[in-house]
Amino acid sequence: MDNVMLEAASKSMAEMLTPAQAPPLSAQAPSRGVSLNGDPNPRQDAIHLNTAFKGRGQNVPEIINILAHRDVTQRAQIQEEYQAMYSEDLKERLSQELGFTGDVSENLGVNISGGLNGELFGPLSSNIKLLIACLNAERDEGTVANQSTVEEDAKKLYKDGEGKWGTNEKTFIRIFTQSNRAHLAAVASVYHRLYGNSLEKAVKKETSGDFMFGLLTLLGCAENPAKCFAEVLYKAMKGLGTNDTTLIRVMVTRAEIDMNYIKVEYAKIHGKSLRDAIQSDTSGDYRTFLIYLSGPIDAP
Repeated sequence: MDNVMLEAASKSMAEMLTPAQAPPLSAQAPSRGVSLNGDPNPRQDAIHLNTAFKGRGQNVPEIINILAHRDVTQRAQIQEEYQAMYSEDLKERLSQELGFTGDVSENLGVNISGGLNGELFGPLSSNIKLLIACLNAERDEGTVANQSTVEEDAKKLYKDGEGKWGTNEKTFIRIFTQSNRAHLAAVASVYHRLYGNSLEKAVKKETSGDFMFGLLTLLGCAENPAKCFAEVLYKAMKGLGTNDTTLIRVMVTRAEIDMNYIKVEYAKIHGKSLRDAIQSDTSGDYRTFLIYLSGPIDAP
């Protein structure tokens, strides 16, 4: 077992509690990346972003994964935590890592705490435009679809995607980043009913690379977040070697939140329980730790 991995994961969880709050070892550990009441933890998000910036080239999918699933208030808190922890502006770091040029505030109008004051994307790639749109924080944070615009949005996506030569990426970016999850899921359902093709297939057909990955991440979390996380876990353990960073992040952040749903989806998709996958892909105390996070043995 890699003691370093277990120590890092355990430390990330333990540091969220004061000594007086620390539960006994038999109790379920709090989720990394979320507070004790289940809300995202901006400090952990800031750490994950900083990690994604390191190494040779940035981890764009990881950056999208974090920012796409936080609302405007949460992103403002991430900005504050990042500044406090690393003594640098998150906007500036995004500028450096993602290839922006010039002054970020002037050229892109990026203001995480207040959305975007402007959208001067210029020659930026589609995936960066999507990322900035997520930072724009114009997404409706409600839990109900706007039935008056669901069909209209589905038709716009078809008209500017499969229904024309070339793709109007602005339409996809706007609808995918400004719709709440219930609305985007409803749009996907209506899209399939109207055109006999899933919105997921349309995205794969009309886009590519990190831009496609970002759109599919937003869509997957809207339609079935448990399935989305199940696939992330599968890919983390697929093939030779294990992506320990991803495996630990998902297991820790989803424990006590929706892990049982994730396990159901994992077994449904792969014909194998998540517990069995962890058993075969890890070992020692590290495996014990992950099995513990996966929940009761009588669950899928």
